[in-house]
Amino acid sequence: MHKLTRRSFLTASAGAAVASVTRPARGIEPLKRPGKPFMKLSLAAYSMKRYLAAKAGSPGAMDMGGFIDYCAKLRLDGTELTSYWFPKTVTREYLAGLKRRAHLAGVDISGGAIANRFTLPPGKALDAQHAHVRKWIDHYADLGAPVIRVFAGGPPRGTDEATALKQCIANLQTACEYAGKRGVILGIENHDFAGQIGRMLKIIRGVKSPWFGVTFDSGNFHSADPYADLAKIAPYAVNAQIKVHMRPAGKGSVPADFKRIIAILRDANYSGYITLEYEAKEDPYKHVPQYLDKLRACINAGARQHGTTEGMNDGNPPPIDKQTDPCHAGGDLRNPQPELRGMRIRRSSRTEPEAIERPHCVRRCARPKAGSPGNTICSDLHDLTRWQKQKAAHNGETGKFLSRVVTKRKTVGICFYTKSQA
Repeated sequence: MHKLTRRSFLTASAGAAVASVTRPARGIEPLKRPGKPFMKLSLAAYSMKRYLAAKAGSPGAMDMGGFIDYCAKLRLDGTELTSYWFPKTVTREYLAGLKRRAHLAGVDISGGAIANRFTLPPGKALDAQHAHVRKWIDHYADLGAPVIRVFAGGPPRGTDEATALKQCIANLQTACEYAGKRGVILGIENHDFAGQIGRMLKIIRGVKSPWFGVTFDSGNFHSADPYADLAKIAPYAVNAQIKVHMRPAGKGSVPADFKRIIAILRDANYSGYITLEYEAKEDPYKHVPQYLDKLRACINAGARQHGTTEGMNDGNPPPIDKQTDPCHAGGDLRNPQPELRGMRIRRSSRTEPEAIERPHCVRRCARPKAGSPGNTICSDLHDLTRWQKQKAAHNGETGKFLSRVVTKRKTVGICFYTKSQA
């Protein structure tokens, strides 16, 4: 048997101590979320930058309050504010006004975005960056924003990659300590210096804070396979910004595959906001609503496929009975159940206060075919943007909720009837 001497014990202890110091510490782990993915839609203020920067009074010009109103008109769940277009002097009264405005408009402040540079070494320039970030942590905390998009920033000239990474990790760690005191998560975006997957993963693994995560940006990896890179950071995402184009190496700008991007996030069990960040040259007033519709369709299609409820108005719809539900795809739309005859369907009061007389069952069609049963009624409903489940009571004045409620445009599966009062 080997005899343990004092010298051998000290040697072994010293070796273990050295190993514990030199072994790299792990940063944050992939985020664990309860239940299945639940996704909501938001819009980044950066999408409207040309109008946020426009002179007041010019066509289409808006301020941050106007942007919140625009998100409400689009029937979005959230609005992402960007520090670039706040007033030069931001007061607590101004922030309180924005918070109230968003609440009354029915939209959440899904997050905030700032510009910063955290690859700097200690010194006055870095001190100014920390002061800037702390100021905006305070502002966004006052607004109730749960997460702030931050950057790594480009390293100073002559700084090698290892040093820049070390400085970035240390500065993020410091910033997260303050952010945690205000209840705000900092999400590092895969942008500029962190736009290369190797660097991004080293930063993720280096920062050890529950108040740190990733702002998943679909358009900022320019490798041969950016989708594979996105899959590697998706498990750490605390926010997701979706661009309409991607730039794989050697291919230039190509349309983003929204369905594939949403699938990557769903596979990572992401729950939270899907934020459109429109950067194309075409007019955002014309194209943003179209891209939001496409994103909404991808979210809802995935929800139905996986049996989840993201993008649905009530968040917990009852299951559809394919045998008895007359609005199921296989149901007979021309011959509804007898008790449904003579009923009418109501729109949400937010979109249309008047009741629309509907003498029979209506199936909400995403793409109605010419001549198909119920086609006329389905086409009439295409302009609606939101449905709401009403309180169900079985008397002569209130309604009966019979099927799954689906929100917003180009979705399938709503039947809400209100008995005619005639």
